[in-house]
Amino acid sequence: MELSFLLRDAKRTLAGVFAMRRHWMVTDDIAVTLSQFSSNGTAREGDLAEFEIVLANNASTNSWVRLMVDIYLKDNQTHPDGHYAYFEKEIYLRGQDSQRLEVFYDWSQDVTFVIDGVPIAADHIWRGDCRATGTYLVRAILLTNMGEPYEELAICNRLA
Repeated sequence: MELSFLLRDAKRTLAGVFAMRRHWMVTDDIAVTLSQFSSNGTAREGDLAEFEIVLANNASTNSWVRLMVDIYLKDNQTHPDGHYAYFEKEIYLRGQDSQRLEVFYDWSQDVTFVIDGVPIAADHIWRGDCRATGTYLVRAILLTNMGEPYEELAICNRLA
């Protein structure tokens, strides 16, 4: 009986050692990250809602990053029925620096990114048929070059 416990513990110890070795061998290359995502609260369609996003570039080199804001009805996160809208912008980030940007969205057709006080149009915007009032899940998503999400922050925003 004691031998079986010893063998089990030895297997667990070896598994832990191998897991630690794998962890030490892998280098995390997280260069750009979402540091902050916030909203000014309840929105009304046609009125400007403001979102604040802070991106950080931990690498020593400058880089471009693709940011998407995606909005789904919180209780119906299906496309297209609960998909309200999404919009994207490619943003230039200086190395070892952070970039604060504001996003103004009228919950209709217009979105403007403001970077260092300069208003810039979205690169792409899509507006679905969902027009329900209620709570929406708004996600700020960083995308890879292939368009795959690799990091996101989400907030809830009420549309009255």
